[in-house]
Amino acid sequence: MRFRIPMGRVAEVMAKGREAWASLGVPLVVHVWVDAQVPRWLAQAVKGALVPQMGASEVVVRDLEDLQATADVSAAQMAIVLAGGSDQLVRSAMVEYATRAVPVSVCAQTSLDVPDASLGPDEAALVRPVIGSLADQLLDGLCAWMLDVSADPVSVAANFVFCREAQTERLIQRCALSNAAVGTVDVLHGADLPIMLANQSKLAFDIAAAHGEGMSASRVAELAAVVCAGLAYRAVSRAITSHVPGLGFVVRGAVGYAGSVATGRALALRFGEDPLGVGESIRSLVGAAPADVQSAAAQAQAASDEGATARRPWAGLLEHAQQVAQGAAQAAREVEARRGAAQAHDVDGTAVVDVVPDDGADADDEPDDGYIVLTPGGATA
Repeated sequence: MRFRIPMGRVAEVMAKGREAWASLGVPLVVHVWVDAQVPRWLAQAVKGALVPQMGASEVVVRDLEDLQATADVSAAQMAIVLAGGSDQLVRSAMVEYATRAVPVSVCAQTSLDVPDASLGPDEAALVRPVIGSLADQLLDGLCAWMLDVSADPVSVAANFVFCREAQTERLIQRCALSNAAVGTVDVLHGADLPIMLANQSKLAFDIAAAHGEGMSASRVAELAAVVCAGLAYRAVSRAITSHVPGLGFVVRGAVGYAGSVATGRALALRFGEDPLGVGESIRSLVGAAPADVQSAAAQAQAASDEGATARRPWAGLLEHAQQVAQGAAQAAREVEARRGAAQAHDVDGTAVVDVVPDDGADADDEPDDGYIVLTPGGATA
């Protein structure tokens, strides 16, 4: 069977690729206002996450008390207020940005630290509290907000590493749902495959851009792999359809969805993500039998070195899997070493364990003095 991809689709895919790469050069300016009473752990969590990776972007951090004197609201695409109890100052920041149509998020440990700004419906829609008592919980909420309010979420993911996995998952689901619809509604028999391949090719470009990767020879290899995978999915779909007459539209939709998800997961793994927790599963196995897992990884690597597949564009996936296994083994050894160090000598038959308190665990209510705050004139405090 001959297969032809319409040139119009090729041009559309390339245009989408250029659009994705163009977002890497778009400046993204984020204003961060720090309440003097913000819990230390919260400020440190946000500080570690908001490190822009693209040279054109900027995160401006200032003391909340200097809001009226230094705020240049119109220059920001979004604003983040780290609240710790200074209600009047937090309220002023919310009003200042929301009334100028700039989305603002108020990050706090409890909802009691988020005051009511008494805004109108339109302005209130631009304000979203992000509440979290744990760093991961807080950053998940902040990530979702940043992706929701940004006009270019791919640019947000490219700039901030902690947003990449969430944006990748959004891209995968959008592509999968689109291809499921295309496969289900078979208006012109055979016309669905070029559309699905175009969607998956766009997905490859978007995921690469979301990880800060521009045009390179690797994109060509990834695109070729996506096309080959799409043809394989079509063969699977037709094989199943031949055994279930009358339900072809269901099979096409299901394969379109599952194939797009599989392609997206492979692309995510290509860029170092682990959306399915594969690394965690390997770490669990290594904790139970590290020698067996390392031996299996070594055998897999040896086999790949002997085969021609090691020279294919996607051979890097195997190398990544081996690195994950080795890292997991090292983590397991460190855990065992710490466990042994924590166990003291028995006293009257009872084991004594020294518990080392978590750094900052007793400093939740301390103001953050580790955040570099920019003051007017460019000096630091």
